[in-house]
Amino acid sequence: MQYAEVKVEGYLSSFIKCFWEFKNPGASVGYTILPDGYFDLIISIQQGVPVQVMLTGIWSRPEDITVEAGVHMFAIRFRPLAAEYLFRREIRTLLNTSISLPTSFWELDSLDFNNAASAVATLQQRIAAMLPPASAMDNRRLALFNAIYHQRQYSISDLSEQVHWSSRQINRYFQQQYGLSLKQFIGIVRCNASYRRIAHGELASPDVYFDQSHYIKEVKRVTGLSPRLLFRNHDDRFLQLLTIKRE
Repeated sequence: MQYAEVKVEGYLSSFIKCFWEFKNPGASVGYTILPDGYFDLIISIQQGVPVQVMLTGIWSRPEDITVEAGVHMFAIRFRPLAAEYLFRREIRTLLNTSISLPTSFWELDSLDFNNAASAVATLQQRIAAMLPPASAMDNRRLALFNAIYHQRQYSISDLSEQVHWSSRQINRYFQQQYGLSLKQFIGIVRCNASYRRIAHGELASPDVYFDQSHYIKEVKRVTGLSPRLLFRNHDDRFLQLLTIKRE
């Protein structure tokens, strides 16, 4: 397996987590993708040319996949706001699933994906041109997701007060736009933040959880397994933990 990420900075980082590339030069292999609080545009490549484009929703449960021999994928991992401001659609109907898009989407078929750096640079320019200026954004949404992803401790009432948006309105927004509650989403983001610790065998509760028992319960709720069983990562099954260990 060959895996690489390119992080995004500045204004774009409110909408994009990273660009990533995955190659499997060996035999076909099975993996489990764990929920992480993002959604992806995944491009399957053959000889540098897109042959399939898939848009996923947010995953709220583990997903088993098979990666065939010789697969080459290039993808963009989006933060939830991208659904509204880039794709201009809800993605609640894509929760735990995906849809196919034409290879001409965003003129992807004009890019040479054998040169990943060039493809990333071009896509950053195209996406930046499609985004509204910061002055046209709903600041409550920006502030909400910034707090969810970057603050270590918060409650729903704390978030509501901080961004000046009622918890009832936030939950309605999450259900209508993403297909899950704010509480579910926070649980996924917190769990995702613990994958790096788990991959390196740090199994004690991070301080965003009340105690070890709460930590184990929440990780099991999102992934189906305890932190200890995830760390054992039988047969390198869990893709996110595997890529972390290979960094």
